[in-house]
Amino acid sequence: MSKLIKFFFSILCLCLILGCESKSGGGDDPDENPDTPIDTPAMACRGSYDCGVSQNCTDGQCVEKCADVPCAPDTGSFCETTTGNCIQAIACSDSEPCAGDFGTCEGGWCRGGLMANTCKGAYPCMEGYNCVDGIAGSFCLNPCESVDECFLMARCLDPGPAVLASYQGHCFANLCRPGGDQFGVYQDVEWNTSCVSGEVDAGTCTGPISEGQDGEPLGICFRSDGDVPSGGSCDNDATHGDDGRCDGGMCLPDQATCGAFCELFDNKTCEAQASGNSGACMPVFGVRGLCIEGTASPKGAYESCAAAAEGAGLDCVDGYLCAASEGNTTGICLPFCDPDASAGATGSCDFGSCDSNILAGSPVEAGAICMMPECDTMDSDACPASGSGQASACVPLNDDGNTGFCVMGDGALSAAGATDCAVGTGAPTCVDGYVCIPAAVGDTTGSCLEYCDPTPATAGQDGCDSGFSCQALAGIEPVENAGYCKAD
Repeated sequence: MSKLIKFFFSILCLCLILGCESKSGGGDDPDENPDTPIDTPAMACRGSYDCGVSQNCTDGQCVEKCADVPCAPDTGSFCETTTGNCIQAIACSDSEPCAGDFGTCEGGWCRGGLMANTCKGAYPCMEGYNCVDGIAGSFCLNPCESVDECFLMARCLDPGPAVLASYQGHCFANLCRPGGDQFGVYQDVEWNTSCVSGEVDAGTCTGPISEGQDGEPLGICFRSDGDVPSGGSCDNDATHGDDGRCDGGMCLPDQATCGAFCELFDNKTCEAQASGNSGACMPVFGVRGLCIEGTASPKGAYESCAAAAEGAGLDCVDGYLCAASEGNTTGICLPFCDPDASAGATGSCDFGSCDSNILAGSPVEAGAICMMPECDTMDSDACPASGSGQASACVPLNDDGNTGFCVMGDGALSAAGATDCAVGTGAPTCVDGYVCIPAAVGDTTGSCLEYCDPTPATAGQDGCDSGFSCQALAGIEPVENAGYCKAD
């Protein structure tokens, strides 16, 4: 039954009730004093449809459904505001966090925050949120009268698109994507361009974050018209009504610093951060992401770099990632790539192959990097040149001291036995199969000496010629497990 029909039925019933009361009173009671005022509250509702989603109409007044409901929050039983029912939450702790993307451990119980779609299950909404049913599903949403009460990635549906009418009066994700949709749920804007946020074109459409219910990309219009620069301090819980918003970006989760929106391969670089250090674009949504603070002296392409936790770091120039094997503190700056780019196109790999799975589980798992060909210093296979003709050489990065990856050099590589190779550049300077060794610590040049196996399976078969013995490269990262042939 529609709300309009319900409204007419309620009016009819109301008239009938008032008519009966008039007849029964009749005005004939001698004790009745028509001049005596009756302290009766004004009628605020005729039915629950006149009240909010968290209220019922009781005796003409809108009353919260959870009022006087005897749940037991201390044992994880919380009242669901839109039904008035008690829901048992799942216990959680630092060692046993909530499963899924929407669970928040609050007071030892898993609760649902903004847009959590678990409120009909075991994650009752956090305080201040309603579990609202609608065409897109059931979500934890905070009620609003204006956009100032909503987080920066949301809008206040007042009333909003007709298809989202069930969520009216609540903050709902401010969705966007190129092409929009026929219902007005998504704004039709290109990625990383301006969108309506806070009732003005003050947002940036970032994504794709995931896939929408229609199978098409889903993005978020994030308000980004603040005055805090990239790298500056910000509040992750800021609303449209708060000051201190980010300028051209968003507040990084768990870091409370602003990161400017960026896109790989657009011929733009991240600006210097608030600290003065360089910035680097870290892909969060495919080839689009956020500018993150780097080191004071970032390393160049294919140079050795300091790796951060989980094998991904910011010690490389913009457009590159410090990739390291698990557990290693030193890696190599490898270029990001676009797995959808055709050969020779922008975002494709000039050297190696584009791998979109290698970063799974890392902070930049949405990105892809150009993985170098694998190699072994003890076999006869030569490392290939890049598409532009740059020579490469095998760098034995792995624990066995022999296997690793073909790494591009920077310019011409010195020949075997040369005594003028450059030391400490981070990239290979000798031809494949050789490493540049200085005569003394601190020298900037050295000799190209042959790699060898410091721990051969068979004694005497370390790969060195007669008159040479295999010397370990201990302490020289990232090839500390390898060896070179030193004259006896």
